This record gives sequence, structure tokens and C-alpha cells, in this order.
Amino acid sequence: MAVEVMDQGTLEPFYSATMSVSSTGGQVPNNQITIRKGRAMATLQTDGSAGLSLSSSQFNLNPSINQTAIVQHSGTLVGNLEFQSGSVHHITDDLIIPAGDTLIIENNVWVLLDSAINILVEGHLEIQGSATEPIAITSNTENAWGGITVGSGTANISYCLITNGGGDHTQTFGHSNSQPVVRSNGGQVIMNHTFIFDCEGKALGGNNGRLIFKNGGISRCDTGGEFGASYVQISGSHVLEIPDADGLLEDDDNDGFYFYGANATNEPSVVDSCVFMIGEDDGIDHNGAILQVKNCWIEGFANEGIAASSENSVYVYNSLFKNCEQGIEAGYGSPAVTVDHCVMVDNDYGLRFGDWYNWGCSGSINCTNSIMVNNTDNVYNFDVLSNGPISGAIEITYSIPTDAEYDAATGNVTGTPIFNAEYQLQAGSAGIAAGSDGLNMGLLAPTIIGVEQHEIELGRPNGFQVFDIGGRLVLQGSGAFNILEHQHALTNGIYIVSQLFDHGSANQKIAIHK
Repeated sequence: MAVEVMDQGTLEPFYSATMSVSSTGGQVPNNQITIRKGRAMATLQTDGSAGLSLSSSQFNLNPSINQTAIVQHSGTLVGNLEFQSGSVHHITDDLIIPAGDTLIIENNVWVLLDSAINILVEGHLEIQGSATEPIAITSNTENAWGGITVGSGTANISYCLITNGGGDHTQTFGHSNSQPVVRSNGGQVIMNHTFIFDCEGKALGGNNGRLIFKNGGISRCDTGGEFGASYVQISGSHVLEIPDADGLLEDDDNDGFYFYGANATNEPSVVDSCVFMIGEDDGIDHNGAILQVKNCWIEGFANEGIAASSENSVYVYNSLFKNCEQGIEAGYGSPAVTVDHCVMVDNDYGLRFGDWYNWGCSGSINCTNSIMVNNTDNVYNFDVLSNGPISGAIEITYSIPTDAEYDAATGNVTGTPIFNAEYQLQAGSAGIAAGSDGLNMGLLAPTIIGVEQHEIELGRPNGFQVFDIGGRLVLQGSGAFNILEHQHALTNGIYIVSQLFDHGSANQKIAIHK
């Protein structure tokens, strides 16, 4: 089951609690559900009896048993097929949707798959659940089923609960060496209000594909997802307890998300308005990708909130990093990390250049309008290979670094920031209206946007305009804006990029430092 705390139809991202749950006919692990910032996911194990009920002080559920005859499937579809609303389907061998054919799964359908069995999409897969009648995809036995792999085809998945997947060990890939439950292997996958939890494998995967995941959740999977040379957008979603919440480090690269390599068009992947809480490696691991992270809350990861390495860039905006070993890190290789309007608090290291490897660090961190406070070491510059700091690797301006080496740099402020519960500055705090843009330092708004307010299917990019901080048009062109290709035409400073798409536009703030 997926639990969402709503306030007048909008997710309440600052509600956290542990609910005690009573049940008959089954059990939720430990008889409790832990809600983290508005969302939770839990698997109910039934005992096979006819009656089933689940209750807490907040809800009372009495689900009924679906008595519909089970329909079996396997092999290659011949023509289009519909799993009609209310039906139950058992997939006993790999199900292949060939090019030109479509499988439609309507709301309130159960799909049960045998151990290590997959759905392979070369045509089109349409999963059409609803908020009140979602679709459930899980294994037919205790052993995990495989995954949904979209090759040259497409998939749209809405209002779907997916559990106990990732069990086909012939389909493992990536640095955590597990199978993705949903994978774009060159095709396009769009997922909305989908929840993937309690899976042996990683929740999501991508190889030279396109994947959009919005308004959903991932919990207790090997990793949240791993994407190689892919175009990925994640928004309005939660990544919780990766791979679990036991606090025992397993050294299996259990990242929230791992992005490696740029896609063929150098479009930046985007993680926007997401919550990452509790993990045994990094919240977001970047290795040579082009990545933007905006409006996120990243807390409780054993290693980095964001770890950047290898090459290319990470742009981090209006995001919080709390209770991690490192908040934001630029590690080995030459990643360019830009940080704007962020808060790093209660970490071992707030902002860090360098890592624990002896591979050499030659990248950069440009940090503006941000706050580093109450970390064991607020700003840390140390390269293991050089056995010392790298001169000029970190530039911090118009910020509260709380570090004697950087306190006197351009626009920086000393003093104690006063936060509200959402880690925005309160009246009377140091840093009020002291940013380079005249705004408050640190977070500008609550980090998580209401999930229905952020739509990202805008079509293909067909042009861009770049404005300076004064609103003057300084650059325009066709196609997608690419910071690596276009930064030569811009001087150091803050800019607003308006990216034009087939069906609208989207704005982003960038910083250029050369």
C-alpha cells in the first residue's frame, strides 16, 4: 500500500509520524507505518483467511478478496490486448509486447508474475490505474518476479503499486549489480503516481533511454535507480529507506539515484521537488552526467547527500542537506558543481571538495547564496592524492559559510542563521535580503512543491533565451540550451534560462563561473 497525507488535495510534505497499525487476516511489518514527509509505503502480508482489515487512528480499511477467475499469459502478444478493470492476470513466462502492438491494463487489476519473469516492451504498454482503484503488480510466489524493460517501445504507467520485483539475475546491471524493476533500455517510460517498494532489485533503470517519474515513491529497494547516458526527470516524489532502515551499512552502492554519463543530446537530467530520506550510501551519486537538482530535501544518508565525480556538471538549487556524512561533495575527476540558495546543516562535512579516494580531484565548486552551519566541518577542501587542499577549488560568495577561511569573501555574512521548521530564514536572522539577487540566503521556498503543480511533459525543446539578472536578453538559439556548449558566450554571473518546448516553456536559474 501507499500512504499519502493530503491537505485539500495537495501533498503535505512536512508531516512525519509513525502510526501503530492493527490488523486481522494479515500483518504490516512491526505493526507500524512510518510516514516521512507526507508519504509511506508498506507491504501487507496476508495469512490466507477470508477476512482482512487494517486500522489505525488515522484510517480503517476493509479490503475484499477478488474472486475473479485468473487469466494466464505468456510468450509474444499477437495483436492488441486489454486486461479489463477488476480482473486478475497471471504471467507464467516472459511476456513480450512486439512493435506495433499494445497491452492496456485498466484500473483495479492485479498482475501476478512468476519468479524472475519479465514484461518486455517493444510496442506500447499502457497501465491506467486511478487514485481510488490502482493497479497492483507483484509476484505470484515469495520469490521476486523480474521487471518491465522498455526497449524500442514506450510505456505509460499511472497509479500503480509495484512490489517484490527485480528477481531475474540474468538482467542485472550497474554498480549495485541488480535488476531494475522498471527499465528504459532505449525506449521512453513515463510514470505518474507509481510506487515501487520492497523489491530485491533497483526500482528504476536507464540505458540510453528517456524516463519520467513524477508524483510517486520508492522505498526499500536495492537502489532508487541507476541511469546511464539517459535523459531522466524525477519530480514530486519520495525515495525512502534505501535499501532499508536498519542502519547497517552493506557496502552495495545503495544510492537513492545514480547518474552516469551524459545523454546523446547533452540535455540535463533533472531531479525536482523530491524527498530523499534514510539511505546507506549517497542520496544522489553523479558520475560524469549533466544533472540539475532543485527544491529537494536530502536527509540521513550514510555518505553524501550529493556526490559529484568524473566530469561534466551538477547544478544544485534551493535544496536542503541534513544528517549526511557530506552534504554536497565534488570528488575525483573534474566535476563542475554549482550550488545556489542551499542549506547544509548537521552533516559531518557541509560543503566538501575532495573525497576518500586517491584518484585526484581537479573540479570546482561555485557556491552562492547558501548556508553552511552546525556541521562538524562546514567547508572542507582536501585532496587525498595531493595530501592537502587544492587552491581555488572552492569559491563561496554571498553566503554564510561559517568558516574563517571563507567568511570574508565577497558578500559573505557572519552570524547565526535563525531557521523555521522548514529551514527558511526567519525575520531578524543573519542573511536576510543579503543574497546576490537581493533575496534571503539559503532556501527561498519550501523545498517540495505540491505534487500536482509540477508537470514536465512539455515535448521536445525547440529554442531557448538567456536573460541576465537585470532581465536583459543576452543569448538565444534553437534546440536545447546546453551549458557546456553555450557558456563561452556568457560572462561570469547569474542568468535565467527560458527553455522553449513544443507545449510550453520552463525557466531555470544558472550560475556561470569560468
